Amino acid sequence: MINARRLGRLLVLLCTVFVPRASVLDPVFNRGVGADNYVEQVLPLPDGKALISGMFTHYNGEDAPWLARLNEDGSLDHSFQHAVNFWVRHMIIQPDGKIVIGGAFSAVAGQSRNLIARLNADGSLDSSFDPGLGFEQKLVEGDPLPPYVFWTALQPDGKILATGSFAKFNGQTAHAMARLNPDGSLDSTFQMGAGFDSWGRSVRVLPNNEILFTGWMTSYNGFSCNRMVMMNPDGTPDSSFRPYFGDKTSIYCAALLPNGQMIASGHSKNEQGLFMRKILKLNPDGTEDTSFLAHTDERTECVVIQPSGKILISGWFTSVDDTYRGRFARLNPDGSLDPTFVADADNFIWTIAPDYKGRILVSGGFSGIAGIPRVGVARLLDPDLPVAAATPVRFTTFTRKDGVFEAPLPSQLNHKYTLEFCDDLFAQTWNSAGSVEGTGNDIMVRDPAAGGACRFYRIRID
Repeated sequence: MINARRLGRLLVLLCTVFVPRASVLDPVFNRGVGADNYVEQVLPLPDGKALISGMFTHYNGEDAPWLARLNEDGSLDHSFQHAVNFWVRHMIIQPDGKIVIGGAFSAVAGQSRNLIARLNADGSLDSSFDPGLGFEQKLVEGDPLPPYVFWTALQPDGKILATGSFAKFNGQTAHAMARLNPDGSLDSTFQMGAGFDSWGRSVRVLPNNEILFTGWMTSYNGFSCNRMVMMNPDGTPDSSFRPYFGDKTSIYCAALLPNGQMIASGHSKNEQGLFMRKILKLNPDGTEDTSFLAHTDERTECVVIQPSGKILISGWFTSVDDTYRGRFARLNPDGSLDPTFVADADNFIWTIAPDYKGRILVSGGFSGIAGIPRVGVARLLDPDLPVAAATPVRFTTFTRKDGVFEAPLPSQLNHKYTLEFCDDLFAQTWNSAGSVEGTGNDIMVRDPAAGGACRFYRIRID
């Protein structure tokens, strides 16, 4: 028989439980109220940190206008200090750690930098990159929005490609696109001529050094194209690539497959029904691969090909192949829906960005994923990847003083340790006294309301 008096004096039963990961959300990446407006891009860094940019001015209640760097646990990295004066839409990291940013800003650190700039790794302005007057003038007269850079890309030789809604660069014609030298000057060897007739949405440098642009364009320097154009390294169009999506269509993003095919995503209001699927697979010549099955009910903003060949997609959709998926889904290589990865968001997801540990960062206008609060940015755990099991722990020492219970525990990174209690050893329900993120060192768990009654404790590890 259990002696209740004795248990009351002992206060604690030494027991431990390990709970494997039950959610796709990484519990380590969870800090406060997040961004106060949508996050357009999240960019992983090799050290586990991440850059975010967008329309926010605060992060977790602290000043963080337009651009911020987050620590690996999602907290604000205060060592990153910048002075960008407006919206940052896109970022790329150079091999030397410097950061190219594009958007609608006009100054950095009090220096004129119109729509494009380069920062040092600490956020300070890199004065060796000088774009002069920068990008300016609206591409389309009457457009209610100011000109801006929407996307940037880095070539292996250090040159920088940019696309957006601008018409000039440093006083020279640059209709929706330009290539810059590493010092910020216009690359005159790039044969873009009259450029695009409408906005550019994305640009990617392919392994063969050809350049893929997507957007709203229907012509490039006199060459007829339909929302996508492939360029040779010198900027001349590759006439062998001729995709066709029809009218009232825009292509937001494209991703290259190892076999030379690519996945294209975007939006269509085409009354003829062309490209109503918002996502499809193209052959190397731009024709459609009709064996690809995917269908979304709304815009698809981002496509990422995983090493396994599976395809991550995000955007504004709520249905994939007539199955509910809230703005995020994973497809099998044939386009069918992968049922093993569910991470429904309550609002749009702009960007998907796998990090260097196989985790998946997402950003957008959401305030929750999988029913759990996450605002603007979150990190997901890939269910296909193994999870390092946390070593079970036991209370070896503990103290109880003035109604507060405390116990030190060894911990591992990427795991959360929750102290749970109940007042009846045979109870079905355990209550949480609070959680602590693993650091790789000893942590302290505590119950500030232990009181004087009999109470049993255990640790849940997520």
